[in-house]
Amino acid sequence: LATIAACLQSSRMLLQKEAAFALSNLTALPRSQGVHLVRTRLPQLTSTLHALLLSPPTALEVRKEVGYTVANICCGGDGSEGDPVAITELASQGGLKGFLDLVGSADPEAAALGLQFLEMAARAVPETRHAVEQLGGIETIRNVQLTLPNDERVKQMALALINK
Repeated sequence: LATIAACLQSSRMLLQKEAAFALSNLTALPRSQGVHLVRTRLPQLTSTLHALLLSPPTALEVRKEVGYTVANICCGGDGSEGDPVAITELASQGGLKGFLDLVGSADPEAAALGLQFLEMAARAVPETRHAVEQLGGIETIRNVQLTLPNDERVKQMALALINK
């Protein structure tokens, strides 16, 4: 894990992307094993992940892999309904903005990831809806219709989230 953390802090995009990919797989292990391992062995890693997710100069491919990792941590690692503590921690550090940036990207996979995360966060911690509104998130979600006009699946996800 220490090596993965070092690669995340590298200035080389490929190292960052591969480290984030490895972490996203680790944090997706069943019964929250990977999430627990990451949180207990390297608690400062969460701050590094949040910073990468929020950093516009970080390449979209890296932010997307980091997004998967953070989403896995926030859902408890096993696709559960969401960990309110992890989601609240992310929101308090401004992390919702990182997922809104993914929604606003022209990459359908990144937009879908952002939308799925925001939907889970709203379900697990209803107060995040207000935070998303304050960040201009409703407009960002509506704009998916314009940024991804040919992706019906992502457009339907955005519409469903707005209608909630």
